[in-house]
Amino acid sequence: MEPETLTIVGARPQNGKSAFGALLALHCARQKKPVVFFSLEMTRKQLVERLLSMIGSVHFQAMRHRNLWEGDMDRLRFARKELDRLPIVIDDARGLTAGQVAARMKAYQRQRGLEVGIVDYLTRLRFDRGNDHLRHELGDAVKMFKDVSGYLHAPVIVMSQLSRESVKGAVRFPQLSDLRESGNLEEDADNVLFVHREEHYKPTVENRGIADIIVAKQRQGPAPEYIKVGFRGEFVRFENL
Repeated sequence: MEPETLTIVGARPQNGKSAFGALLALHCARQKKPVVFFSLEMTRKQLVERLLSMIGSVHFQAMRHRNLWEGDMDRLRFARKELDRLPIVIDDARGLTAGQVAARMKAYQRQRGLEVGIVDYLTRLRFDRGNDHLRHELGDAVKMFKDVSGYLHAPVIVMSQLSRESVKGAVRFPQLSDLRESGNLEEDADNVLFVHREEHYKPTVENRGIADIIVAKQRQGPAPEYIKVGFRGEFVRFENL
């Protein structure tokens, strides 16, 4: 992710949008880049549990239900130590507008040297003008995040949930037109990625544990591109095949 760029990551429900955002945060933090993750849906505790599962390869549901084995406890302690060392700030304040998120990003940069901002997810922001103006407000929010990426000289990544109706019968890859249902969000984005798991809709032996990352727009590179990755649901984690 280059400085002063806005990237939108879109996915339909239950395709791993938040898990992918958490993976991006973890990847950047491991490169010593201070990250702020605005978790507008999950609480800080819920996101930390996912990160611990991801880092330590600890079964997510077993951890949630306190059903861990001795080896799990060792891996969980290791994950906790690593996470505590990483420069990740999780902001789970509720009811924020796009302007308030942008202002908090600026404050985090002054206080902590923010280098990457992640927002999960777009339609969980507070919009004051009602549903009749939602398309315009979503577009205004994206413009604001593009502007703040330039102000901060840092990449901003915004997760966006696609409508379930975008499947429209036959399962297909998400595409830019699915974003347009919520306004022309892609116009101000430098990059647009989609996360797609066919396994979620029609599980087969061939697609088990497989996800597609679609680079639908890339201002400084080729698009579309289709990248197959692994998905370990028990660890809420994407990984290379």
